[in-house]
Amino acid sequence: MQAQLSEIIREVRAHQVDVLQWNAARLWATTWPIWLRTLALVPVVAAARIWSTRAHSIGAESLHTRESSRLRAVTRAQTQATRRLRRKQRRLPAAVDGQMVIGIPIEDEANA
Repeated sequence: MQAQLSEIIREVRAHQVDVLQWNAARLWATTWPIWLRTLALVPVVAAARIWSTRAHSIGAESLHTRESSRLRAVTRAQTQATRRLRRKQRRLPAAVDGQMVIGIPIEDEANA
């Protein structure tokens, strides 16, 4: 049974590969209606592809816009934080005996 099945498969393959044995008129008569239906759908498929591409590019553009605005906000926040830190450093008292004074000023015990 196995040998017969493999022989049939080989013959079918050989027949399918030999293009000269095909009945072109019958093949064309069978495939022509399919071609007609397919050609009617080509503009619809092309329009759908264009719209999907535009939607994707608009999506990518909006992501790029959001990312650049996020980066500007981060840069602006870093700049403001740096300015606040510099202002705080100006208000700090001078170093006393090599130590930085934070909060309540330490008075010298000799002057108290």
